[in-house]
Amino acid sequence: MLFRSRRDARSAWLTLDQRLGDRVLLHAARRWDAQAEQVSDTRSTGAVRTRSASRTLNAPQVGLRVAFTRGWSLRANASRAQRAPDLDELFGIDGSVTGNPLLRPESSTSWDAGLMWQGRVADVAITAEWATHRTDAVDLILFERSSPRGAKPTNVSAARMRGEEASLRAAWRAFELSASTAWLSAIDRGTVSFYRGRRLPQRAERQAFARLAWRAGPWSAASEVEYLGDTFHDRANFYRAPSRTLVAASLGVTIGGAQILVEGRNLGDRLAEDVAGFPLPGRTLRAAIRLDLAPVVTTP
Repeated sequence: MLFRSRRDARSAWLTLDQRLGDRVLLHAARRWDAQAEQVSDTRSTGAVRTRSASRTLNAPQVGLRVAFTRGWSLRANASRAQRAPDLDELFGIDGSVTGNPLLRPESSTSWDAGLMWQGRVADVAITAEWATHRTDAVDLILFERSSPRGAKPTNVSAARMRGEEASLRAAWRAFELSASTAWLSAIDRGTVSFYRGRRLPQRAERQAFARLAWRAGPWSAASEVEYLGDTFHDRANFYRAPSRTLVAASLGVTIGGAQILVEGRNLGDRLAEDVAGFPLPGRTLRAAIRLDLAPVVTTP
């Protein structure tokens, strides 16, 4: 016998933006999702389990942006969000993700605030930004590695995530530099005492990125460095993925209607894992050619 699962959803949203002069922008939004679902799955004993649920998800949001003099601006946002598990989380993906039909919808309250400056120093155009954020989540859905080849989503009854981010972008003649760094504290605040106070898996405390690009005529070149701090694969923090630093570079040229790009990834041939613990490719070189066959239209 074939057992089917089904979810019916209806959504509505409302958005309002109000400008106060040329310097202040107020934003407010709200989204409603009405869902009715029936989820059926087969247990290990062969018995079929069916669960029905009806819910209305409510997600309000408010924001503020204020532009000051000399290129400075301030932004701040606050929101409350709710999300039901999607079908991949409930039923899995081709063996790489084991479904969990007992997942509960997650909800969170978030806020963030930041400063940005845009201006010039001599001939250099600069954009710099700093932001801080915090999220308190209930029944957070995260993926925990369940086997050497797969992961399984699970609910964390309570979690707290807070951090800071900084970014810089500078352009001078044919060169452009972009860099960012982030710090994150993601802590399990759930009711299970063994997990409470431990780091949430697959969330690095430190992350940094830098890219230098050059473009002149038909030629372009870029080099980038990415650093990711250590992470854990499990909620108990027993299995640690070490930090990694990956280097990449590319060289491109445009000849007529052809764009040629040669790119190298992980040039240091580092043994590295992604945040879920699965191995990343070693040194990789690839070349691509893109042809534009559209005829050139000239105006008499």
